[in-house]
Formats: sequence, structure tokens, C-alpha cells
Amino acid sequence: NNGSNSRDEDKKKGSYIVNNTDEQEGGEGVGGAKSGGESEQQGGSGSGSDEKTGAGGTRVTRSRGGGVGGEDEGPGESQTEEDRKQTNEYVLKKRKVRSQQEDPANATNGFTRPSGEPLTDLEKHLNIRKQIEQRRKNLFPVQPKPPHGFRDYLMNKKTYHLQGNTGKDSRIQPIPKIAPPPSLDGAFRELFLTQENERYKLRMKHLVEKEKLVLAVEQEILRVHGRAARALANQSLPYSVCTILRDREIYTTIDPNQEEKNRDIRSRYNGRLFFSWLQDVDDKWEKIKEQMVLRHHNEAESLNAVQKMDWEWKLGEFPGNKLMNRPCAGDLHVPMVQVSDDFDQLLS
Repeated sequence: NNGSNSRDEDKKKGSYIVNNTDEQEGGEGVGGAKSGGESEQQGGSGSGSDEKTGAGGTRVTRSRGGGVGGEDEGPGESQTEEDRKQTNEYVLKKRKVRSQQEDPANATNGFTRPSGEPLTDLEKHLNIRKQIEQRRKNLFPVQPKPPHGFRDYLMNKKTYHLQGNTGKDSRIQPIPKIAPPPSLDGAFRELFLTQENERYKLRMKHLVEKEKLVLAVEQEILRVHGRAARALANQSLPYSVCTILRDREIYTTIDPNQEEKNRDIRSRYNGRLFFSWLQDVDDKWEKIKEQMVLRHHNEAESLNAVQKMDWEWKLGEFPGNKLMNRPCAGDLHVPMVQVSDDFDQLLS
């Protein structure tokens, strides 16, 4: 029973080693044990237990190529080797998949420290540059739909007042100057012409500001249409030089969660939101227009008050007996600059 149990335990271990350290120490008993071991290796499976116990201090084990026992152990060993190969292939495949999943993360995040050490300033800067390059790959030119009446836009027709641009269009007409009344002569005529030049400059200034306001409104409307086109294309940033120049001044790490929120802009866009953007533009520039018109009125009234005071001062230089007809400081001699309260923000 002890012999059979020992053989079963040796079978489970899978390999048998012959220990012949006692064999070198000499003795006929050892030689008998060795002959008994050789007889077991040649196929004596039944007498192996008796010889192992009667060896007198000699431990005899079976080799891998033994008779009946070896034939029983062959399929078990091959099965274990196949299992090991399968586990090794599984581990290799798992490592390969894990490395493929980590490569995109390393490409976007740049340098990583597996030991948990903090990154240096240079590595942080390189990581930010890589994030910006990755974000720039998702940008592409988007062609917005032109707004209604774009052909008649002031910025498209270029029918605004510039030096040397007058007379090219029916709208670009020179601002007329008021001629002095025929009753004026001498110093009062010269004073009227001087004051008329100041009024002409103020009229031209008001006209230029109105045209700048119209150009600003048209540009804002074009930006709204471009924003709508990018929302349809699910692109939060415009593909422009200003975007590239702004990205050069980024020195903080980009939050990937915020980038995901910006990518979902298309799910929140609809036609009602587009019309609300246009309405916001109208409300914004309507307030600016009211403030500008009020300022124009104040400038015109202030200039008229200063010119009337100058006119009265000029009259004081001439006593009443020296002038046959004293020109009073009225609307005929000192007119006020007219300011239009109602003008369309979009000339089209």
C-alpha cells in the first residue's frame, strides 16, 4: 500500500528523478538497489515497491521513460503543455489588446509617469501642445449659407463713403455745403464759411459712424450664420487664423470632459435657436443705435450753441451804428446740423 501510494503521488507530480547520491558512497546494497531500479525502468512495474523499501537507505525513483507508468503519464504531460501554451497565448493577446488601448491615450495625453511622479514643466507643455494638435485635427472649413439679401450688403457692394470714392454710385454722393446768405458780407460772411466747414465735418462724421454701424451689424449676422453652419457640422471652433493664434497662447491643460460637451453642440441646435441668435443681434445693435443717435443730437446741439455764442461775440465787436443790417444769430445764419433719428441698420 505504501508503494502504490508513493507511485500515485509521483504520477501527480509529472516527473521522476533518480537520486544516486548514495550510489557514489559505495556498497553492495546500493548496487542491488541500483539493479532493482534498472529492472523497474525496463518494465518491472510490480516489484518496484518491494525493491524501493529494501534498498537500505537508498531512495529510488522512477524515470520519465519507464514502462507501464511512462505510458500512462504521456497524455497527462502533453495536456499540461498544451494548457500552458494556451495560457501563454491568452496572456500575450491580452497584453497586446491592452497596449493598443493605451496607445491612443498616450498619444493624446503625451508623457505619463507610471510611478506616480509629477511631470516636469517641459513635459506638461508638450502634453498641452499634443492636445491642441489632436483638437486641431478635428477642425475643417465649413461653408455657411449666405443670409438673405447678401448681394445688397454694404460690405459686399462697398458703397460706403471713402476719400476718393464719391460719385461712383447713386448712394455715394458728396455732402453738400450750405451757401452763405446773400445779405452777409465782410467778416460775417467769412465767419459763416468757417462755421459751415465745422458743420460739414460733423455731418461727415455722423454719416461714417452710421455706415460703420451698418457694417458691424452685417458682420454680426454673418457670424451667426457661420455659427449655425458649424453647429450643423458638430464643430464648436471655427477653422480660422484667429483660432490658431489663440491656441498658441494656451498654457493650461485642456479638460477632455469639456471637449466632449462642446462636441455635442449639434444635438442642441435647431431652427428656433437660430432665430433667437438673430433676434439677439437685432436687440443688441438697436440699443447701440439709440445711444449713437442720442450722442449725435447732443453733438449737434452743442456745436450750434458754440457757434451762436461766437456769432454773438462777433456782433459785439461792431456797434449798432456801424452796421445797417445787424445779422442776428438765428437759424438762417447759424443753422443746426440735422440728425436722422430713423435709419435702417441693414441697408439691404
